[in-house]
Amino acid sequence: MHRPIGIFVAGVILLISGLLGIFTFSLGVLGTMSIPSAQMPAMPAVRDVEYVTEGIFAVISAFYCWVAIDLFRMRSWARYATIVLAALGACFCGFSAVMMMLLRHMPLPSPSLPPRLLHELFVGLAIFYFVLAAISLFWVIYFNRASVRTAFMQAAAHRKGEDAYSGVILPNRRQHEVIGLAQVIVWVVAVLFLLGGASMIVLMLLRMPMFLFGWVATGAAAFLIEILCACLMVYGGIGLIFHWRGGWLLAVILQLYSLLSVILLLVPGYPARLFAASQMLTARLAPGAAVAPANPAFLVASSAVGGLVALGILVALVRCRQSYLS
Repeated sequence: MHRPIGIFVAGVILLISGLLGIFTFSLGVLGTMSIPSAQMPAMPAVRDVEYVTEGIFAVISAFYCWVAIDLFRMRSWARYATIVLAALGACFCGFSAVMMMLLRHMPLPSPSLPPRLLHELFVGLAIFYFVLAAISLFWVIYFNRASVRTAFMQAAAHRKGEDAYSGVILPNRRQHEVIGLAQVIVWVVAVLFLLGGASMIVLMLLRMPMFLFGWVATGAAAFLIEILCACLMVYGGIGLIFHWRGGWLLAVILQLYSLLSVILLLVPGYPARLFAASQMLTARLAPGAAVAPANPAFLVASSAVGGLVALGILVALVRCRQSYLS
């Protein structure tokens, strides 16, 4: 059975990343357990939040190892997963690079660094993230190459059948075709939904306020909203993976909500409410800390980036509607 060298290299990278993640998780748990309760921050459920966060990190690391092992075994679902993980890396690094470029024009409290050095630091970080994004895009393209798809198809023929996971994620007739950009984006959104649902659990444990259409919810109202958001995000993520009609509709609604949130920034008084919510959140996380003054240019630019991302996701969902609505 022919296995291209790139598949082996990708598997090794994923396996090392997963093992390092599990090792880091173990150190984190031991560190959290070793801190006396009297030295924990004066906030309820901080230790529980750390355990939940470390648990999420451990699950992600274990998933990396699982994907790596099934890449070595030439399972088609692992090819899909590698494409999604690489696309996630490209999105994260690309977004981070854009934010670094935007932060160059935002005044930040940094008395130990002169403005010129701070500017060069942001430029260097932006270049670093752009390089990582380019590497991630390479893996997305590589696992869509004809030679790689043929190798997985031959491996499936050698096993006299495809693995069950691949048949669930894509119909049999499409398992070895090129995975289009729109489908990759939808899968990335599914993963982000699942991570968003997990983050809502952290917010519930921290009893964080929620900002919704200019209204700041606290206490029981915020708790109920966070539970609802967690359930919706998990349902949407699973639905996009398993091609549920409801999951696709929910994803479309959430992107429309994101676009509406960007448009609302043009409404007089709405940005002030947003910054008030940020101050409340900062006070909850770090009592006594102050929020830096708002930078209009940074706000407009970051909002425009968020709106473009939501619009791109919405276009991808519309392009993939056939597999969800049929």
